Amino acid sequence: MKKAKVITHYGFIPLIIIIGMNSEPKPQLYQLLSPV
Repeated sequence: MKKAKVITHYGFIPLIIIIGMNSEPKPQLYQLLSPV
């Protein structure tokens, strides 16, 4: 069950990135996903 949650989470990350890039490139979203 834990693995399924991890897979779902990792699958959601690219989806959020695509939606964020298509809607509006928000720096907060980038900082949340990968703080550089």
